[in-house]
Amino acid sequence: MGIVVALWDTAWKAVAIRRAVRNRQWKWVPVLAVVNSAGLLPLLYLARWGRARPAAIEGEGHA
Repeated sequence: MGIVVALWDTAWKAVAIRRAVRNRQWKWVPVLAVVNSAGLLPLLYLARWGRARPAAIEGEGHA
C-alpha cells in the first residue's frame, strides 16, 4: 500500500511542479517537492492556483 501512495504522490507532484514552473510560480516548486502529503497538496495547488496563465500557454517572453 505504501508503494501505491508513493507513486500516486510522485505523479501528482510532477504534474504540479511542471505547472508551477510553466506559470512562473517559483515559490511553489520547493514546497511541492518537499512536502509529503499523499498527493493532497499537489491536487490542491492544481485546483486552486495551478490554472495555466494565457502568457504561459502562448510562450510570451520578455524582451
